[in-house]
Amino acid sequence: MNELLITKITYRIICNITLSKQIIISLFALVLGICLNYIFPISAFLIKSLLVLLILNFLIYAVRKYIISIDEIFIEISGDPILNAIKRRLNKKVNSLPIVLISVTVSLYFVSISIILKFTDFNLFGFFELGILLITVYVSIIGYMQYVYLVEFLVRISNSTFTNYSTFYPANTKWLILSSKLTNYCQNIFFITGSLYIILFSTFTPVNTLEILTSQSKDWIFFISLLLSWLIIIVAIVIAFPLTTIIKNNSIKVIIENMKYESIRKFESKITYNEPTVQLDYMGIIREIKKSDNYPFSKRNNLIIPYLTTSLNFITVVNSIFPNIKYLLEKI
Repeated sequence: MNELLITKITYRIICNITLSKQIIISLFALVLGICLNYIFPISAFLIKSLLVLLILNFLIYAVRKYIISIDEIFIEISGDPILNAIKRRLNKKVNSLPIVLISVTVSLYFVSISIILKFTDFNLFGFFELGILLITVYVSIIGYMQYVYLVEFLVRISNSTFTNYSTFYPANTKWLILSSKLTNYCQNIFFITGSLYIILFSTFTPVNTLEILTSQSKDWIFFISLLLSWLIIIVAIVIAFPLTTIIKNNSIKVIIENMKYESIRKFESKITYNEPTVQLDYMGIIREIKKSDNYPFSKRNNLIIPYLTTSLNFITVVNSIFPNIKYLLEKI
C-alpha cells in the first residue's frame, strides 16, 4: 500500500492519543493558555479556548474511530473482488497527497484569515492561539475528508454488483452495519463540531458584520476575507453537511434495495424448477425478504443531531450576519 509518510505519521500520532492523553493534553493547553492570557489578555478567552479544545478532542476521537473501524469493515468485505476494488480505491484516497494538500491549505488559509481579521495579536499568546488553530483545522479536514471518501465508498457500492451480503436479511449484512455505524458516528461528530466552529467564528467576528459588508468605504482585504470566510462556512457546513447526510442515507438504502433484488431474483429462478411445496417455501422466503428492513437501524433517531445542529447553524449564521434588521431595511 502506497502511503505518504505524513499521513502515516498523522494517523499513528492520533491513534496513540488515548482518551486519558487527550484529557491531559487539553488541561495542559488550557493552563498554558490561562497563564499566557494573564500576560496578554483577550476578551472571552475561556469560551474561545473551550470551544477550540472541544472541537479538537471531538475530531481526534473521530479520526481514531475511523482508523480502527475501517479495518473491521475491510476484513468483512474481503473475498468479494468488486468490494475489494472499491476498498482499495478508498484506501488509496485516504492515504493520498490530495488529502494532505487540502488539509494543509485550508489550515494555512484559516490561520491567515485569523491574522487578517485581527482575531489574534502578534505576541507569544497570539502564536500559541495560531498553533492550536492550525492543528485543529488540520485534524478537522483530515477527518472530514475521511468521512467524505467513506460516503463515496458507499455511493460506489450502491452502483455495483457484489455477492458478499446476507441473502435472507440484507440489512443485517455485517460490513454494511459497520459502515453505517461509522458514517453515522462521523456524521454526528461533524455536525456538532461544525456548530462549534460557527459559534467560535461568530465570537471572533465583528457584531456589525452586515454593516461592514455593505459599507461604502471598505478595507477591501478585510472585507473580502470576512465575506469569503462566511461563504465558506455557509457552503461547507450549513449546506454541505446536510447534503452529505442525504447522499449517505440514500446510498445505504439503494445498497439494501439492490441486495433484496438480487436475493429475490435468485429464489424466483428456483421456483419454476421445483415441486409445488418447495415453490411455496421459496415464495415465503421472497415475501420475508421483501418485508425485511430497508436500513440497518432506525434512521429517525440518527437524524436528531443533524436536524438540531443544522437549525442551530442556520440561526447562528443569521444572527451573526444580520444582527440589525433595521440597518438592512434602511439600505434597501
